[in-house]
Amino acid sequence: MGWLQPQIGKTVTLKIDTACPRCVVTTLAQRGLPQDLNILRTTARHNDVIAGIRLSVMQGGTIRQGDEVWLEI
Repeated sequence: MGWLQPQIGKTVTLKIDTACPRCVVTTLAQRGLPQDLNILRTTARHNDVIAGIRLSVMQGGTIRQGDEVWLEI
């Protein structure tokens, strides 16, 4: 699978390792937010329960608020 390579700021480069399926934890109430079972239902319906990705750091560095984030092919 041809994953894109995320980059943040001037130095940080990441590698997408795998898709990240979500579990029932996504439906639990969080501070200030109610329980919402539709979160998991929606990811199942539209994206095979995939709601994230797992990344590895290929080149580290400092990330600052306002840094650009982009994807390299």
